[in-house]
Amino acid sequence: TGTALWSTKEAGEPEHYGNGPANSVWYGWTAPATGDFVFTLRAGFPGGIAVYTGSGLDALTLLGSSGSVTFRADQGVEYRIAVDGWIFGEWGDFTLGWTPPRPPNDDLAAAEWLPAPTGSDTGENRWATKESGEPAHAGEAGGASVWYRWRPPASGRLRLEVSADFPALLAVYTGTQVNGLTAIGSTASGSLVVDVDAASVYSVALDGAGGATGSYTLSWSPVPPPNDDLAAAAAISWTTGTASTGMLGATVEPNEPGGDFVYDGPTVWYRWTPASSGVVTVDTAGSRGSVILRVFRGTTMAGLVGVAEHDAWGPDAAVSFVFRAGSSYAIQVQNDGAATQLAWNVTSSD
Repeated sequence: TGTALWSTKEAGEPEHYGNGPANSVWYGWTAPATGDFVFTLRAGFPGGIAVYTGSGLDALTLLGSSGSVTFRADQGVEYRIAVDGWIFGEWGDFTLGWTPPRPPNDDLAAAEWLPAPTGSDTGENRWATKESGEPAHAGEAGGASVWYRWRPPASGRLRLEVSADFPALLAVYTGTQVNGLTAIGSTASGSLVVDVDAASVYSVALDGAGGATGSYTLSWSPVPPPNDDLAAAAAISWTTGTASTGMLGATVEPNEPGGDFVYDGPTVWYRWTPASSGVVTVDTAGSRGSVILRVFRGTTMAGLVGVAEHDAWGPDAAVSFVFRAGSSYAIQVQNDGAATQLAWNVTSSD
């Protein structure tokens, strides 16, 4: 607060509003951070403010003038703010206020989209706020949250990690409205793994315990499915059953069978060892993506022998083959989509 009572104009003082200075007072202000700051004036007389760079009257550069001025400030730079009346002889008491810049993703509605499937983002939560109705992330009140939004390209598991110079809170939700969030995971320890589905959009909150603020780096990466490699093929029952695998993070191993086509999409593996001989049908009905289904005998990449194959050009691939008791079959599903659904049914056996 201050007063312009009996204030004067200096020789060489610029015209703050285009009609000459009247009764000005001056302030110096050094920006504590880089961002868009807002200066406002509440006064008992018709007046406004003008913001300048420069230290002398003959070296001032006007950034804006009005009853409220928004300008881009650079950290460490000193700015000059003039409070003046619109016309000579108009003076009185006033209150000069300024507001620091909130992060652009301070509110859930302005959440920053994360590019899928892997990446990192560096930012700050200084001057971030907590919205009305916002949940307590990781069970902590917080108070300085920023938001991200992510749509997975496939179903599976996602790892999120935050490195910060303050005690950070991390929480993942489904939903895009503050009053419609459903928590699926949170942590106060910096690392979190959550299950995700390609059909959903996720909101990620990064907050500071007790409202703490500072700088951070948020990283995200898919966790490969447990049966991504042949050596870790998922064992399945030998008679009838179903199994599902999200394709998020799935890869192609060196020397995987399938020729050039194997690089069109990642693969997952299943291991099937029948107790008797007979005929079995295997299909991928209900999968999401374009599927190639291949069946081999053998347990190592170099020792695989082809048994059956079907390129579905869609989600529904199916093969039938004669199996032998005690043989080990490796089932490879190549899928460029979100998730694999595998079903098998022994139609006849000894």
